[in-house]
Amino acid sequence: METKQEPSSVQESKQPFRIEYGAHGTFFNVTLRALQKCFDPATFLLYLPASDVDRAALLGDPMFGVVKRVILHKDGLRREFDNSSEIKILLDRHDTFAEAALKWWNVCHMSQLVTGSFLHSRPILHLLSLLFLDQRSKIMQLGSSDAGCTTLVLSHVVHSPAKQLTVFETNEQHCTDTLMNLHANAASISSEMGIVLSQSPPASDADTIVAQGVDQFYLFFQQYGPMALRSIHTLVLAHEYSNPEHKDYIRGILQSLGFYRAYQHSQDTDTHFYEVWMRQTSVAPREYRPQRPTITADPNVVRIHQ
Repeated sequence: METKQEPSSVQESKQPFRIEYGAHGTFFNVTLRALQKCFDPATFLLYLPASDVDRAALLGDPMFGVVKRVILHKDGLRREFDNSSEIKILLDRHDTFAEAALKWWNVCHMSQLVTGSFLHSRPILHLLSLLFLDQRSKIMQLGSSDAGCTTLVLSHVVHSPAKQLTVFETNEQHCTDTLMNLHANAASISSEMGIVLSQSPPASDADTIVAQGVDQFYLFFQQYGPMALRSIHTLVLAHEYSNPEHKDYIRGILQSLGFYRAYQHSQDTDTHFYEVWMRQTSVAPREYRPQRPTITADPNVVRIHQ
């Protein structure tokens, strides 16, 4: 059953649309997970089943054992759904989030993978990259443990992959897998990109870091220090911390360097999640700063709905 609709606040209407999932006043932002799991790019229809068990299987279960509700913020309205009926949402084809999801699906279907799988890589990292980066971004990718799936997505973000995208990977097998998939898709990404197999970071004028893998960004920062971030204004991070203390350490360092957290998407635990950080005073010239969507800062903030 759909409950009474009511106008949302100005802040809520800034985001093209948002899906929250929870109960008893505590709701979690599951927009990206819904786009990954429930979006049909052919019809732009986003479908959620009626059963809370089935919804939790798709969106994750933030409140195990509790029957949850879905809240949709769209077109300046707030709609609330219980678990008595299916939810079908037709998204605007110009919606920022829907466009990102469509781009991701197109990359998945256009790419020929020799090894690996997009669905079993890091789709949330890919969607965040499509949302926060643009064709002028100069990207240093730290880690390629997903056989180059992230690299292929990033190659469709920038204008010239050969000049704007460098991958830093120290694992030889990961490097081999990534190169196989890049070579298999050389035509679609215009030209061959460089893969750096080295203990030293590549010489780069990057303004963006995209990092994935266990402790990847933490170890990079420990080895190279603040100077490695001197030209960086955007960080898209897939965190997998082996030690919870590393999370607090990195957050403290980034805040001290003038970064703020623009987005956080939790996954399984407090040590396995996704974040986007941006520098408050960007080192990039204003005319080259990407236009980014306004997104709810933290999906774990408790939202009280009267």
